[in-house]
Amino acid sequence: MDYRFFIFFRAAALAVALGAGWGCAAPGAVRPSTPVTDPASLSPGREIADAELSGRWPDSDWWKGFGDPQLDALVARAIARSPRLAVAEARIRQAEALAGAARAGGLPSAQLSGAATRTRFSAAAGRPPPVGGSWQWNDSLGAGLSYELDLWGRHRNELAGALDGVQAAAYEARAARLALVGAVVRAYADLALQLELQDSARAVLADHQRTREVARRRLAAGLGTELAVRQSETEIATARAELERLEARSVALRHELAALAGAGPGAGDALHRPALRLDGAGAVPSRLPAELVGRRPDVLAGRWRVERAARGVDVARAAFYPNVNLAAFAGLLSFGFGKLLSSDAVEAGVGPAVTLPLFDGGRLRAGLEGRGAEYDAAVSEYDATVVDALRDVADQVAALQSLRREQAERQVAVAAAERAHALALEGYRAGIGEYLDTLQTEVALRTQRDDVSRIHFAQLAAQAALNQALGGGVDERPYP
Repeated sequence: MDYRFFIFFRAAALAVALGAGWGCAAPGAVRPSTPVTDPASLSPGREIADAELSGRWPDSDWWKGFGDPQLDALVARAIARSPRLAVAEARIRQAEALAGAARAGGLPSAQLSGAATRTRFSAAAGRPPPVGGSWQWNDSLGAGLSYELDLWGRHRNELAGALDGVQAAAYEARAARLALVGAVVRAYADLALQLELQDSARAVLADHQRTREVARRRLAAGLGTELAVRQSETEIATARAELERLEARSVALRHELAALAGAGPGAGDALHRPALRLDGAGAVPSRLPAELVGRRPDVLAGRWRVERAARGVDVARAAFYPNVNLAAFAGLLSFGFGKLLSSDAVEAGVGPAVTLPLFDGGRLRAGLEGRGAEYDAAVSEYDATVVDALRDVADQVAALQSLRREQAERQVAVAAAERAHALALEGYRAGIGEYLDTLQTEVALRTQRDDVSRIHFAQLAAQAALNQALGGGVDERPYP
């Protein structure tokens, strides 16, 4: 009889014999209960429906659209040196190592063993002389080979789940990269705003100082009051405090940018004035939200976590079925080293071994229920990520639309403030107006222009946030 056929026949017979008691530890009807949400079933909302549509998604280097080489260099340095991304890359390597361990579980294993033990055998235990009551060497040298027949897919699902974990870790790293780039762009735009507001604050301070000088001259000439002088001094102190606040904020932003780039605070001191350009974009792709799940790295990571959890359920279910293991061994065993290498010391064996759980106190069922709950949790987290992703896009589109409307109104206010300042200046030059009125209209004009600057840089930040919400040009290909 062919020994291979004999081995498999014996294994099958053992599995059938043990299968009679399988009901004692059967998996039953334990199943995950949470369905995965179809993104196409979610309503995108009025803001997205009314937004300008395009078929284009953000590029992988979308920040270059702001046209600032210094920003490009900052982002490149952050991607290359940020400790946050190094942590994410380490997690990918950790997931790959776990996948390697899972792959090894489905392969044959071989072992070599050897031992040499000096043993005194008891004469009172039924061993006759010369063994009983003497010291002998108990020597062994052998090799073993075992292979588990993965009949129920336990090892296959463990490996598939581990590989799904690698994909999840890879997309988590891409999400971390996208978040890092978004943080750099927003901090850089904030720095540009603070520097522009500082210029305006210095001009306002100079206006208040001129106002104080005029008030002092009028007081000396008997045409003014001390109240006007004190009011101007109050405004000077307030303007200086505001300038100090803006300078402190810009210093903190320089430090933040240096830290995001993986450098010390001093690296931010070398940054020169940003020169950002708003490209006026803000359109959303036409196939939103259907394709959003393939563009957002956090959504993709969540989907792979769902796949990994589903594999875990299959692994837990396979534990209820018979485990068939093929084993073979060959070696040498002897009393006394001199006999170890003789043909009489040879021993060998080959055959199947089948195990089946009967009573385990509910451990396997609890494990299956735990894996099912883990799957349900992964699905719920994925659904929440999809909902949050769509809300994120809608929020940024709404913010851009609102900022554009606000900018139009602010431009009207600036035009009115410019006209008021021109009239005050004409009246002063014609001798029918006060110089203080001219200074006050100039301060009001600067205030309106500051608001326009805030809106401009808020649009920059919102545009960056929209690119990030759309996935930031993430590579859709699976991790190799």
